Amino acid sequence: MSFTDKLDALMAEKGINKSILSKESGIPYTTIAGFYTKGTDNVKLSTLKKIIYIF
Repeated sequence: MSFTDKLDALMAEKGINKSILSKESGIPYTTIAGFYTKGTDNVKLSTLKKIIYIF
């Protein structure tokens, strides 16, 4: 399972979308959308921590 697949599953469980995740985590929407288009090879640890705290 890829990072974005897992992220989709977690968002579905919590009933949120990318926009809400962006607002709740403080991560720009473009960064989250970039995970899906550009990949997640160079994701910063600080960004991952923000996502973890939401879930």
